[in-house]
This record gives sequence, C-alpha cells and structure tokens, in this order.
Amino acid sequence: MKAILGARVLGVLAVITAYGCAGGEGTETAPVDLSVRVAGAAVSFAPDPCGNTLSRARLLFRRLRVDGDCPAGATSGCEVEAEVGPFLIDLAGSDFDGVFQQGVLTAQLPLGDYDRARFDLHKTDAGDAGGDASLQQMIADQLSVSIEGTTAAAVVFTFESDLNDEQEKAIALVVGDAVTGVDGITLTVDPATWFGDATACLDPMADHDAIEDR
Repeated sequence: MKAILGARVLGVLAVITAYGCAGGEGTETAPVDLSVRVAGAAVSFAPDPCGNTLSRARLLFRRLRVDGDCPAGATSGCEVEAEVGPFLIDLAGSDFDGVFQQGVLTAQLPLGDYDRARFDLHKTDAGDAGGDASLQQMIADQLSVSIEGTTAAAVVFTFESDLNDEQEKAIALVVGDAVTGVDGITLTVDPATWFGDATACLDPMADHDAIEDR
C-alpha cells in the first residue's frame, strides 16, 4: 500500500525525544502539523479503476518517527529524533474527495532540522489505545488495516489485514521558534491503487497477499 494518512486521526499521542548533543538532553519543543491529501481527482465514493467503491478505510500506525540534526548553532554532530504514536487514520465520506486537509494532527517536536520520516503501519497493544473506541476496536481485532466497500459486481466486502510495514521518506522540516517555509508533514493516500488497476484488477475477497503487497 502507498503511504498513508487520513482525514480523521484518532488515538494516543506520545512524543518521545532524544538528543545526541554534548552537555545533556535538549527540552525545547515547537508544534508541528501533520496534514493529509487524498491523491487523484476522485470524488467521494467514486469507483476505483476496477469498479470498487470504498466507503471507509482505517489504518493503524504504531508510530511516526522523524530524525535530523539539532538547530543551527548547536554542538557539532548533534542529532535529534522524535516519535509520535500510536494513531488511527479513519477515512470516510468526504475524506475521499481529494481536498488537502491541513493540521489534522499537531504534535510537539524538539527544535531541529529534520530530513527523514518513518511511518510504521503496525498493530499495537491494548495499553496504547487510551479512551478512543475506534482505536480500541482495531487493537482488539489485532488489525492494522480495515477497508470497507462494494465491488463492481455490487458485492459488499471488508478487507482486513495485520500488515506490518515501515515506509521511509526524505523530508525537509525545520522546527524552530521562527519557522519559515515548511512547518509540517503532508501524507498522501491513494485509494485508487489499492486493488490494482484497469489492466490487472485484484479481488478484495480473494487476492489478499497481492493487495497487501501494494
């Protein structure tokens, strides 16, 4: 599956920070937005190239990790990293309309210049759910992916998976007191690619492994 964030973000947000700076750990942080864009020109619930119509997609991330260097002027060789998670991405209705949605999640990250982001799509433990019922249900079912829809033959389906996958991307994120330019991370979800394309369609009820590979 391509990489992923949705319009509604649910869950527990724990930020873990670690500095490699000489002289001890840094503690200063600033807010960073996590935003989402649904790829393509699809309108809500429009069929994908194989005729599947999606009504809901839930994707459970165990963590988002970002790595980089400490702010300019810090000790040479200083590195900074932070983790946020777990969180549940819940796409439904107008979330599939291709509109850019800004600031669906805001987290406090240590000041620094980040150049790498890693997203860990992974089921997680019950103790991580907090009070969120949707996240609790995904954890109870031991799922990381749940996609609901209707096939071109009008058969209702639910595709479920405990897929574990990490995706890493280069980023250019400056977190500081006076941030200019990029001040967040935007993730793109492309539901039209999940079940193949017009030349090689995959059956949501039969081609489980092949769909996971996408």
